[in-house]
Amino acid sequence: MEKSIAMETLLDKYKNSSLSQEDFLLLLILYDEYLYNKKINRVLELFNPENTEKFIDLKKDGTFKIKEDYIKLITSDDNTDIVEIVNFLNEKTGKRYSAKSVSTKRLIRSRLRDGYSKDDLKGVIETMANQWMYTKMEYYLRPETLFNETKFQTYYSLYLGSKNKEKDWTIDKA
Repeated sequence: MEKSIAMETLLDKYKNSSLSQEDFLLLLILYDEYLYNKKINRVLELFNPENTEKFIDLKKDGTFKIKEDYIKLITSDDNTDIVEIVNFLNEKTGKRYSAKSVSTKRLIRSRLRDGYSKDDLKGVIETMANQWMYTKMEYYLRPETLFNETKFQTYYSLYLGSKNKEKDWTIDKA
């Protein structure tokens, strides 16, 4: 049986998803029904059947299966992203920061909730490491500096600027 999910975790998953409140609520209800009853009749009484089609595969006997992408949305653990980001930081800096640190997790989750992607955070790490390694600023290549709410936008802008410089700006002639 699938593991139960804490309410705070579900709220985080909703904030990080592109689903409307109604769709996310429907998905949670479907998930609950899937875990315990495997029948869709009760859900169809509450919601328009057309709304459920994007989330489930309905079987002829009235049972259903939630589509894999939506199961992953509900049950995925964002710690894998945090571990990947912290490992990338350690690789770039030669340091040994822990992905288990409460403050590091909080900072990275906050930036992800702000709408930045895992690749955006890794891009910031790469950009700032390229600028600060082997200088007196190297000390600041740490989670509390890089992912701090007040400075992250500045570092992100630098990352975007460096990314744009790498583009090939040739013009195709029609």
